[in-house]
Amino acid sequence: RTLEEKVRERTAELLNSRSEIQRRAQELAIINEITNAVSSSLRLEEILGLVIREIRKLVVFDRASVSLAWGSEEINEVYFLEPAQPDGGEIGRTYPIKGTGIERVIKSGQALIRDDFSRGDEFREDDFIRKTGVRSGIVVPLIRRGEAIGTFNLGSTRPAAYDRSHEKLLQQIAGQLAVAIDNSRLYHRLESHSKNLESEVARRTASLEQSLRELREAQEKLVQSEKLAATAKLIAGVAHEIKNPLNSMSFSTANIEKILQTAEEIGQARELSRECIEILRSDITRLKEMVDRFMSFARPQPHQREAVDPNSIVREVIRGLRDEFQAGQVRLTENYDSKLPPTELEKDEFHRSILNLLLNALEAVKPGGRIGVRTEATPDGFRLEVSDDGCGIPEEIRDRVFDIFFTTKDRGSGMGLSQVYRTVEIHGGNLEFETPEEGGTVFRMEIPAGGCL
Repeated sequence: RTLEEKVRERTAELLNSRSEIQRRAQELAIINEITNAVSSSLRLEEILGLVIREIRKLVVFDRASVSLAWGSEEINEVYFLEPAQPDGGEIGRTYPIKGTGIERVIKSGQALIRDDFSRGDEFREDDFIRKTGVRSGIVVPLIRRGEAIGTFNLGSTRPAAYDRSHEKLLQQIAGQLAVAIDNSRLYHRLESHSKNLESEVARRTASLEQSLRELREAQEKLVQSEKLAATAKLIAGVAHEIKNPLNSMSFSTANIEKILQTAEEIGQARELSRECIEILRSDITRLKEMVDRFMSFARPQPHQREAVDPNSIVREVIRGLRDEFQAGQVRLTENYDSKLPPTELEKDEFHRSILNLLLNALEAVKPGGRIGVRTEATPDGFRLEVSDDGCGIPEEIRDRVFDIFFTTKDRGSGMGLSQVYRTVEIHGGNLEFETPEEGGTVFRMEIPAGGCL
């Protein structure tokens, strides 16, 4: 009989141990399920719903909620989980926590178990809890990074429904829940920041597009203003160039009229008028040449480009100026790059451009001066330099040297360098000049490979 009693006692102990192991295994499975949910989802409502479903498998409750304070003196977020709210459970309520059971749990970091709310008002929220029908409850802190950010609350309509075993289980679940709440908050902050950033980028982009439109409009107005200014300058230059011959023609016409009125015989009138007529004929020719040059510059006639050796054109121009170099006692140095490829050029225009550059150099140097001509192949085409050791170009007029009709010479037309610039532009090239510190001027012409065969 003693042995049978021992067997029965041991069997009961084993059954109890088995039940405890099964219960513990179920708790671990539920905690593992909650942990997986926390690590795989950032949707707090989804995680809270899973937590409530899993806890119900182990703990009996009639009401459940989460209250968040985030270190402040007020509850600023409340999630009513059971019974669920029609709007999904999240309600933004703000109320002070001073004098509440939640305050004690947050400050102490320890769970609070209430066996019977009918015994009196221990905390300021007790009357509200009794009106919901809850008789007992448990409040567990939500600890995140060593700080209580809020509480997890369960309530039952039965008295003394919770004990320390529930506290131990709920504390493990509350730790995972705190992680989920914190991660969700950080995610929503990041999402909000991302949306704000996208909105700010869109706003800045719209502002930039508006600025670009305004800039384009301003550029169009500026181009139009520059065109009008250039036209006005051109007209003024033409008028200035035409004015002197017209004054001379007007004076000669007046002289002829006076001669015809005062001469005593026709032979004398003819003799006296002949000089005035020669002046008229010279001025008319001068005006015609000026108009032709202007028309050629304003509306250059299409020329047939042909493949030529740029060096040969430069040599041809220099041969035609040998007498001028000798008369001016000018030393000429020539340096030609033999690797220049045959290039598609408007030969006459290019010839005239080289001639203008050399004539300008001849007028700039003094007797005994030096003029240098150099060609060089470049990766993009070829380069031509015409240098002299003359007086150079004063700084105050350097930005005007390519303007049409601008000249510092007494008898210059002011169209030479303008024609050179226009020719280089037509060939898609670049024309620039510099005045070295040692004096003189260097004009540098570059023609791109677009014209090379």
